[in-house]
Amino acid sequence: MHLMTDPITASSGTTMIDAALPTPPFLGWAVGRNTQWFRTGAVLDHRALSGVSAGASQRMCEVYHAGTRVVREDPTRGAAMSAEQNIETAKKGYSAYSAGDAETAMSFLDDDIEWITPGNSAISGTLRGKAEVGAMWMKLAEKSFTTTPERFLGDDEVVVVLTRVTAAGGESADEADVLTFRDGKVVKLQSAGDTAMLERVFGTK
Repeated sequence: MHLMTDPITASSGTTMIDAALPTPPFLGWAVGRNTQWFRTGAVLDHRALSGVSAGASQRMCEVYHAGTRVVREDPTRGAAMSAEQNIETAKKGYSAYSAGDAETAMSFLDDDIEWITPGNSAISGTLRGKAEVGAMWMKLAEKSFTTTPERFLGDDEVVVVLTRVTAAGGESADEADVLTFRDGKVVKLQSAGDTAMLERVFGTK
């Protein structure tokens, strides 16, 4: 099915083109697994949109117009870019924390951050807001607690950080931190690690 003449392939996530649009305005769907893009000046055949439907296995891209512009978006592109951006933000946050730059590390957290630490140690539980997280970071610093990320894995708004944590006295353990992002900020961090080690280092509640 051809919605426009003169198709080309492009890697851009969103393409805007000048087009001779039919009247009245329309809203339709382009159907197909492969993303096709169109050169400036292509003519839209609105009749091709009539009765278009897609099966569950087909990827759908919305086609619409505003004024004299046509926009076609690849719905998979935004998710991929979001994961990459969130991983980059996570790396910057861990790097700042490791360098002792708490202010910069804190800037990547949402004001209403929810921070969950498992176990029954003195730092375990659910913290809410930057003030509570900042107070907990001070307790970590008192025990020379460090975290060394080894791998970052991203899936849209969730980033998993596989890291190695160490503390005073030579204690160390593997840990996985699950970061949930919204609008480029971490809104939730939940860790999974050695709760017995946390109790040895920080004591129990």
